Amino acid sequence: MKGYGSHIVNSSHNTLRKVVPAKERGRDHQRLRDSMSRVKATPAVWLTDEEMSHFVKQLNATPRDAREEYARFIRDVKSARDRYVKCIDAELAKDDLSEFAEVSLLYAFLEAGDSIGGPQTLTKLTFLRIFKEFILDADGAILPDLAGNHRR
Repeated sequence: MKGYGSHIVNSSHNTLRKVVPAKERGRDHQRLRDSMSRVKATPAVWLTDEEMSHFVKQLNATPRDAREEYARFIRDVKSARDRYVKCIDAELAKDDLSEFAEVSLLYAFLEAGDSIGGPQTLTKLTFLRIFKEFILDADGAILPDLAGNHRR
């Protein structure tokens, strides 16, 4: 249809703002399609039934289940404390030469119901230092809210 265009409506005022000709809409659509072609597809990873069951169990876990699993994990780590301390100390001694000195990870400490403030980023080496200090040396059960502390 000659002269056909679509109207963009400002819904808060319900007024017409701009008429976008079909040719321009097509150009925008092509640009979007072109930008999507630059994104590489993520290869599918096939999981065994056991792995899938493990992930589904995590998704369906209650907070109490997750806390109990975490507590078991910490108990297991503490039961092999000497082995963990030896490995962590070896990495900490390397300091900036450690393979973990440049690799970042997200660290989020959120109280129940708290969604303000995003996760912090720190290096894996810093995480090892914090883990050793609070879990292995101080015999703690949980890691702290960093709130800018221990950052490196």
